[in-house]
Amino acid sequence: MNRELITRATKCRDDIERLGKIIGKCSNAIDEIGHGADIKVIGSIRSDINLNDCHLDDGQEKLVQDMLVAILKNRIEEAEAELEMLLPKVEEKNE
Repeated sequence: MNRELITRATKCRDDIERLGKIIGKCSNAIDEIGHGADIKVIGSIRSDINLNDCHLDDGQEKLVQDMLVAILKNRIEEAEAELEMLLPKVEEKNE
């Protein structure tokens, strides 16, 4: 039993750390995009490509940024919901 409990606790800790990293990286990416950071496509066959190299017009670039930010915000919400499920419920005290 102790071994199983330790295994489950370790998995829970690892999941919490993983979700924390996901939330942090998504938040950082959103901040960087908001400050005009370049979006880079890392290729496996060919060389890496910066989105700027595609010479999108301002509207197209804004659309890509908005779409990516929306996806990242959605992922943050999902990760937060997963994290909430792992954490113990906090009871409200009526005073």
